[in-house]
Amino acid sequence: MNITLHFSAEFETCYLANGLFAESAEKISYPKDEAIYITVLPLSAVHLPYTVKLIGGFAVTNKNLCKTFILPRSNYVVKLMPRFNYVYSPSSDASHSIESNLVSRFFTFIKSKDWGNARQVMTEDLSSSLTDNALMNFFEEYTDIIENKYLSSESHVYFFANEDSSCIPYRFSLIDGLIDNIQEVDL
Repeated sequence: MNITLHFSAEFETCYLANGLFAESAEKISYPKDEAIYITVLPLSAVHLPYTVKLIGGFAVTNKNLCKTFILPRSNYVVKLMPRFNYVYSPSSDASHSIESNLVSRFFTFIKSKDWGNARQVMTEDLSSSLTDNALMNFFEEYTDIIENKYLSSESHVYFFANEDSSCIPYRFSLIDGLIDNIQEVDL
């Protein structure tokens, strides 16, 4: 059985997939039980290259440099992390601590219990209808959020990832650039 791997990185990079150059590795179909080697070649001197061996969509080597999320219909998103020079560079890239996307920022605010900033990206109606505890309880089981660039062209659909890497799609309704509703959807 083949699976479809979608690769995501928050830094500019190109790839080698089993030794073949790919400017972007947005979508690779591959047998689930065979190994695929992805070499990440960052386009910034701050980041170092590395190779990840994946079997069944999950890392066997360099597990701390990638995280896999399971989407419907045998699709997997492999989120690649930057690798830094351990002697010179910080352990994380500070430019990625502030998400540029509204929904990702909202998720970050909720997970860090920054209720004031979370409410600033919601409409007044939504904000007034939810308590801080309701927000915390809703998002508690999710560990990450992934923008849907993979399974449909619907806008404002995001996958919420659980601890086990399985993902649930949600649509965010926006009014005047603010979140007005969050609804689970089928893709």
